[in-house]
Amino acid sequence: MERLKTLNEVLEPDTRMSSFSTTLESDHEKLSQMVLSQKVPEDVRSYFETIKNLCLYGRFVYAFYQVAEWLTYPLMELALRERLYPKKKERAPGFRTLLKRAIERGLIKEESFSHVRRIRQQQAMMDEALRHAGLPVNLLPPADTYLQILAETLPSLRNYFAHPRAFAIQTPGGAFFSIRFASEFINQLFETSD
Repeated sequence: MERLKTLNEVLEPDTRMSSFSTTLESDHEKLSQMVLSQKVPEDVRSYFETIKNLCLYGRFVYAFYQVAEWLTYPLMELALRERLYPKKKERAPGFRTLLKRAIERGLIKEESFSHVRRIRQQQAMMDEALRHAGLPVNLLPPADTYLQILAETLPSLRNYFAHPRAFAIQTPGGAFFSIRFASEFINQLFETSD
């Protein structure tokens, strides 16, 4: 059960952090490497930095990791609105539609996500080993399938966090992954202007 920390405990790490080998310094370094381009609107960059700070403070209030992870979804929606409907007077559609439009316009690409590049590199090595052994290869879905899955999964995850059925604590790794994912997602949205 979460509780308000006493004043004496405020600067003490959450006891659940003893299960992890990371340090405040290493967490800060990881978050420092997640940067949004100067091409990204200032309000989106400010929101992003707030999420990074919240994640850093997860060391002291473990539940902040979940909040930081959840906030990446409205952040990506804000970025999509800023990119696809820059005139604030226009009413933008919902997250799912915005995401599909960004994918259709080629603003979101599989190769812009570092985790997908790693998976594809590992798959290529696995395919080579399987080929060498005379076994079937390329067990991962094709790139267009990844983007289709992304278009369905992100809105569902956002809805899961926005409309919870219970309070579930996420891990620090999930928060760090979501923040990195959001940075790569947003940066590619604003790579080009049209």
